[in-house]
Amino acid sequence: MTDAQFSISVGLPSLLILVGMITHNLRLNDVRDLLRAEIRAGIAELRAEHKAEVAELRAEIAALRQHMDRNHAEVLSRISQLEARVSRLERAA
Repeated sequence: MTDAQFSISVGLPSLLILVGMITHNLRLNDVRDLLRAEIRAGIAELRAEHKAEVAELRAEIAALRQHMDRNHAEVLSRISQLEARVSRLERAA
């Protein structure tokens, strides 16, 4: 076997292995970039959903506060009516 044949028999497979490793590494980088993009998109979607849910909850809380204020005003009105009745009964007795 001559030096040229030996160089080709050892060098060519080594070169092919190196090319394969570089190609594999590039594919892994592409997969990593795709996964990062998908994760970022998922995070953005979750943030948007969270923001919408928070807005909905705040609207519900505001509606409940209005309802509680109305009920509170009604209770105060009835208490004052009852106080007036008790006062009349005390004056009559």
